[in-house]
Amino acid sequence: MKQREIKFRFWDRDGKEIVNELKGFAYKGINQLFDDFLNTKQFIPMQYTGLKDKNGKEIYFEDYVKDENFSAYTFIVKWNKTKISLLNISNGDIIDIDNINNLTINSNVYENSFKFTPKHKEIS
Repeated sequence: MKQREIKFRFWDRDGKEIVNELKGFAYKGINQLFDDFLNTKQFIPMQYTGLKDKNGKEIYFEDYVKDENFSAYTFIVKWNKTKISLLNISNGDIIDIDNINNLTINSNVYENSFKFTPKHKEIS
């Protein structure tokens, strides 16, 4: 079984943008680097799921996605105990990701360029 690539992007609270690289942080080993980066409280990590949408764009946790099979709904990509799931922001339904070829990324919970007002944000 092939392991997924472990990588992160970060929401910069001050700059109000996604940061894909850890520039300006001295490399002291990945654990220390990650701790230093997060201790600034300026950045919120978003982990890569190892999946890509139908356009080849990397899917991260907290991304808003549309699924062609459920076109009327928008979902947030979440970790659900043992697997990646989609949380319907309108009704709270949880669905498994069966076919990533049907997914398209719209935004993420921090940028929210579509100005969604989710009724549900977390899996309970």
